[in-house]
Amino acid sequence: MQGARRGTRSRVSRITSRPKAEASLNLSLILKEEMKNTSWIRKNWLLVAGVSFIGVHLGTYFIQRAAKESVKSQSRGKQQSIGE
Repeated sequence: MQGARRGTRSRVSRITSRPKAEASLNLSLILKEEMKNTSWIRKNWLLVAGVSFIGVHLGTYFIQRAAKESVKSQSRGKQQSIGE
């Protein structure tokens, strides 16, 4: 905890040694950087990656299943037309 305070003091002391206008601008930039909210995706990146992984594999499974069913129905149609 003491190291964090020391780091903040040194930043502020470096800023205050500059002219007033520049110091206030830099201080506001530092405060904005520290107060930025992280996005939902960045907080839950593992969940997003896992759901995407599962979604891609389920999508592939259903596409393959539909293609397999299509081939079966086409072969049944050809066999019936040959048999006639």
